Amino acid sequence: MNRIIKNIKILLGLTFAIIWVNCGSSNGPEEPENLKLGWQRFQNADYDSALTLFNKALKNKKTTEGRVGKGWSLLMLDTSLTEVESNLEYGISDTAWESNARVGLASVKLSQGKYTQALNHSNIVLNDNSSYVFQYNSNIDWHDLIVIKSQALFLGKRNYIEAYNTIEKIEPDSSYHLNPEDPKTWQLQGEKFDSFNNILAEIIAEESKKYKSF
Repeated sequence: MNRIIKNIKILLGLTFAIIWVNCGSSNGPEEPENLKLGWQRFQNADYDSALTLFNKALKNKKTTEGRVGKGWSLLMLDTSLTEVESNLEYGISDTAWESNARVGLASVKLSQGKYTQALNHSNIVLNDNSSYVFQYNSNIDWHDLIVIKSQALFLGKRNYIEAYNTIEKIEPDSSYHLNPEDPKTWQLQGEKFDSFNNILAEIIAEESKKYKSF
């Protein structure tokens, strides 16, 4: 009789253990739901909530999507660039997330003064898709990359001609029509500039205000 009771206790213990394990693993299905909700919050510009949801998803499972989502949320919240960078870098090796990760990294590298890397990330995305649009924020697109490229060329490479040729791609039919060799063309909205570099800096700044979304 004692043996039977003992066996029943063992079986009950095993049953409770199985139930506990199953309950404990119930977080699994929550991961894709948290990712989905995280992007929804991101699209609504509720970046704090998005970050919380991506963190919850990552707690259950470390996914590239979760890392990229977290990196973008941090970037939009204007927080530590190091943490933004470490999360977005996970996306580079995943073709599904590579472009989105590189766009964010291009901005990070520009802010860090790593102009060559900012150029590289921008060029890779634009070479793959010249009309890139971030599906979770349509305000972020190829225009932002053109601005980043022109800033990197101006500030880092000091290649002012290429920087001008790059920024002009945003509005090819604009009224800029600058000639680096002709001071008579160094005018913008009636204001004359004493150097090609100065008017170019003003043009890049104006386009940055219009197009750079992050």
